[in-house]
Amino acid sequence: MTRSPVSVVLCFLGLLIAIGLAGCGGTETGNPVGPGGGGGKRNPAAELAGAICEKLTECFGEGEDLIFTKEECEQEIAASETLGPAFGVEEEPPPEYAEVIDKVENNELSADEEAKDECVSVIDLLGCDDEAVQAVDVEQGFTNVEEMAQDASCAAVFSVP
Repeated sequence: MTRSPVSVVLCFLGLLIAIGLAGCGGTETGNPVGPGGGGGKRNPAAELAGAICEKLTECFGEGEDLIFTKEECEQEIAASETLGPAFGVEEEPPPEYAEVIDKVENNELSADEEAKDECVSVIDLLGCDDEAVQAVDVEQGFTNVEEMAQDASCAAVFSVP
């Protein structure tokens, strides 16, 4: 029994499509700042940065006078050297927050999930008129962003395993 070249090509394309659809779950290791994180869950360091940027975007970045997007905020936060210590990272010199995200992803830092969840809640509950939010200079590289993480739970998030 012989098959036409068209049917062979169609079967081959169908097989490739099936394989492609089965692999749509993302990368094996995941994206440390993406929703999946490295171990099938979101990276706690990225969650904290996301909570801060959600609040700052809500307070300063929305509306007609859009100063920045959430993505721009996250990029600026990644360069912060003051945020890691606010979350309990005790390295000297303090690393940029992007390094903190990487260290959590690589299991060089561990996160207390309860402290992280409480810290995210504290950040979420900050009002736009709160001094900690108003202290952040969103036009000069998001300086003073650590002011939003002054709760005791925030200082207890990360530790060396």
